[in-house]
Amino acid sequence: MSKTIIAIIVIIIVTGLGYWVYQSTLAPEGEVASEGSKDCVNGDDCVVFGETGDCNCGCYNKDNLPSGTGGECFCAAPTSCKCANGKCEGVFGGEINNFDECVDAGYAIIPPTPGGYTECRTPDGRVFYLEEINVSLCARDGEVFSRVSDEYFDSCCEGLKEWIPIPDTRFSIADVCYEIGPPSESNIGLCIKCGDGVCENHLNYDENPCNCPEDCAGKNKSHFSSIEEFCQSNDWKMSLSKACEEQEPIKGSPICELCAF
Repeated sequence: MSKTIIAIIVIIIVTGLGYWVYQSTLAPEGEVASEGSKDCVNGDDCVVFGETGDCNCGCYNKDNLPSGTGGECFCAAPTSCKCANGKCEGVFGGEINNFDECVDAGYAIIPPTPGGYTECRTPDGRVFYLEEINVSLCARDGEVFSRVSDEYFDSCCEGLKEWIPIPDTRFSIADVCYEIGPPSESNIGLCIKCGDGVCENHLNYDENPCNCPEDCAGKNKSHFSSIEEFCQSNDWKMSLSKACEEQEPIKGSPICELCAF
């Protein structure tokens, strides 16, 4: 065999090996997914895609994810994502436990309302508050106030309403508030964000037509939507109906006349 033929055979073998090595570094056809977008404006734009071991795992814009995980790769999925310099980046090995960590992760910061705190919210719904020390001598939204206990501030911050909830002896029926017995004489109350036009379900309280009629009237936020619903309820049948017959000062109050038919 001539040297020319041997050289040609060697070239063919080397070329074939090179092509095989190249193909072996690629995932099989159809498994490699197209890249999604990693552009972002804030942390809410970014979500974790895939799991550890999946190709293309990582952080992407929630509105433009890769078309698939693309088989198996050496890829570590982050525990959460943040937006840094306009790009979604992974956050590894740690829970977010406070306001500063939430901000560092690039999540949304919400400015404070009157009497409230600056908030940072994670995509899974957790809220962390900026604890501003010695910036106020008043109770804020959802905080306790008391004029007899040094443990609490004695008034609410500007823009908040004082509410005595323990016990709140009122029922709202079709936007009308009915007293059940004498008003509460508790020395401790809550500060509520009443007057902002929103009938709010706060972490520490719920607004309704009794404690905040200016925000809640006409928004289907009463304890009972109609007198008929109230008269069919266990509140009336199991307790109030008997109290209206036997107990002072409930006996003879307007709410006792509602079901007299």
